[in-house]
Amino acid sequence: MNRTILAAFAASLAILGAPAAPVAAQAYSAERVIDAVTIDDLKAIIGDIGHEIVSTETESAPMIVARTPDGVIYTLQGRACDDAKSSCKGITIQALYRGADKVTDEDIGRANQSFAVVKAAVNRERDNYSFTRYLILDHGVTMANIRMNVTVFLLVQPKSLKIAEDRSE
Repeated sequence: MNRTILAAFAASLAILGAPAAPVAAQAYSAERVIDAVTIDDLKAIIGDIGHEIVSTETESAPMIVARTPDGVIYTLQGRACDDAKSSCKGITIQALYRGADKVTDEDIGRANQSFAVVKAAVNRERDNYSFTRYLILDHGVTMANIRMNVTVFLLVQPKSLKIAEDRSE
């Protein structure tokens, strides 16, 4: 099938309003070693976890916006990419929240002291705060390891968020 036909097919699905759904995990292979991640790898990992893919981006770097069944929206984005920006030697996992006034620098510090696996940060100029985990893929990492890192991030990030937003201490 040529690209024109594929593009027309994809456009027709978009016009029909095909709902976003978890991606089939057919490309996921737990033991496969990845030393540079692509958009298809990210889709396979999110699909295997069973989360909804909200959107994808490949222009500046492979990136997926995903949503958990609980409604947490997060991104997986390639970092340290090749010249074509199609494969990357690192992955940033991030949850971003609006309203920097909801947290103080002390709140962010408490969250960072509580959980080393997730980095909390605030950007007052952009009026947001975020929770991030960065993975380095140099020399190879299994897909199962990447999947586990996403899972750990999603288990710890809500706890870190609660600490950052809790001013009762």
